[in-house]
Amino acid sequence: MNVLILGSGGREHSLAWKIAQSPKLSKLYIAPGNAGTKDVGENIDLSPTDFKAVKQSVLSLGINLVLVGPEDPLVKGIRDFFLADAELKNIPVIGPDKRGAELEGSKEFAKEIMYKAGVNTARYRTCHNEDELRKACIEFGAPYVIKHDGLAAGKGVLILNNLQEAKDELTEMLANKKFGSASNKVVIEEFLTGIELSCFVLTDGKSYVTLPSAKDYKRIGEGDYMFSGDDKYLVFDSNKNHLLTLTPRNQHDNNETIETIEIVSSFFKTDNGVTIESTFGMIEKHHKINSIQNTINNLIIYVDEIDAYFIIDKQNLPIDLRLGTEKIIKSINIPPESKIKRFMIGWN
Repeated sequence: MNVLILGSGGREHSLAWKIAQSPKLSKLYIAPGNAGTKDVGENIDLSPTDFKAVKQSVLSLGINLVLVGPEDPLVKGIRDFFLADAELKNIPVIGPDKRGAELEGSKEFAKEIMYKAGVNTARYRTCHNEDELRKACIEFGAPYVIKHDGLAAGKGVLILNNLQEAKDELTEMLANKKFGSASNKVVIEEFLTGIELSCFVLTDGKSYVTLPSAKDYKRIGEGDYMFSGDDKYLVFDSNKNHLLTLTPRNQHDNNETIETIEIVSSFFKTDNGVTIESTFGMIEKHHKINSIQNTINNLIIYVDEIDAYFIIDKQNLPIDLRLGTEKIIKSINIPPESKIKRFMIGWN
């Protein structure tokens, strides 16, 4: 069997190294390959996204199987190209079609699929401009996880702790095309702490086989540590009751000012008596509501008199108003007995 691997990274080197050990292999080609792959196969000087050149090589070399490593040719539809070509359609290609590859090509699309399938995933919002980004950052709090929606060669995810930095990065990604013209939007995610784990599955659409999992080690070393949610200041009373959570504008800076305060204890209340244990009805009765922001999972209730906002879970809403963010939610739509989920004080 003659096999062609498309790609030039360490992933393709690993695949080539293992496939080269198979007794069923006659000849192994890697396009374009790298310094490592030339030791286990033959490198071919062609781009994986040049489909016509790939076709020419597949036919001239008598390739029986094509394995696609990088995301770019999959997102651009290389498998669809093979299936639509009379000379190529019977040659197996390991990799999804263009529609399936959108899971990799669009982070927004992937999040939508996970939500529809009931997969646990971090809360998110899609942002097209600075105002949408500011609202998302207020909702989730620092650190801010900003993801370029399209492909960015593994470099499109940033973890920032300053709202202005987030705004600047939005400009770089969208207006200045930092990652090319792949997308006109970014995805803001809730920051999660824990171990990042990658799970690998091979499927033909009907059955599947799981492969060994892997852990991706990110930044390491002096001055280049991973951000974590630990850099928040928790305030307790003498009885060890949690009162407040303070989030600085920049992490790892003892002199930095505070950006938000989360009221955790019912000990604190507004001048009109609203606490973390209050309901939406009490907010509406005692404060003038300025606006209601509809997000994926929550409603953010802004009030006029103080620099505060209240977060209420959308599970309190009627079923037809829980999904999506396009609906305009008014006070009349929110049951008065809806409990406050978070009570926040913040400054822009």
